[in-house]
Amino acid sequence: MSWSFLIYLGLALQVSGFLVREELLLRVLVASGIFCDLLFFALQTPPILPSVFSNAVLIVVNIAILCVIVMERTTITMTARQKRLFQALGSLTPGQFRRLMRLGEWHEATEETTLVREGAQVLNVCFVEGEAFFLQKGTEVARGEGPAFIGEVAFLRGSRASASVYVPSGTPYVTWPVAKLQPLLDKSPALRNGLMTAMARDLATKVALSLPVGPRKQSPSARE
Repeated sequence: MSWSFLIYLGLALQVSGFLVREELLLRVLVASGIFCDLLFFALQTPPILPSVFSNAVLIVVNIAILCVIVMERTTITMTARQKRLFQALGSLTPGQFRRLMRLGEWHEATEETTLVREGAQVLNVCFVEGEAFFLQKGTEVARGEGPAFIGEVAFLRGSRASASVYVPSGTPYVTWPVAKLQPLLDKSPALRNGLMTAMARDLATKVALSLPVGPRKQSPSARE
């Protein structure tokens, strides 16, 4: 039996791949075409092993790139908590989110916890996943609605915190160390733009919804 049709089928698939602009489809078509070539060389008598090997290597490389593309575009392998945070940020691709979360640390407050202190250097950008946080400036306290970023203004301006922010016990939140976050954003303008968009939208929401609730009667032990 002649297997020459495999060569023509492989050629057709690879040409079709190079004619499309969608990278995922391109990779699938090219990998399929190369697989046809591999089959042709493997079914010869005797098999043409150097060609089988070289085509196998090309297929492996294409499959590896396909996996990278899929991870860049989908939320596959994300946990439920990661998916909620990804949706809350709203302006990042799945791939950008994964790169950002390589620096992130997940927390849950076991007691009232101060995230930033008024006048102090902000060491971590935080994202409160819970329903509320509290902002204190002097004796004035405002309740903020979560989910929301904390410390993003100081991070963007390179300044100290203008107010203290704390969260009640049981609040889940995420932190990113500023010392590592800044270099990551410097290396990836697209990630920087996406994160800045998320922070700007979050800031606008906080400004629109925040209301002062008056002096606080008791200082929490977490901030003493």
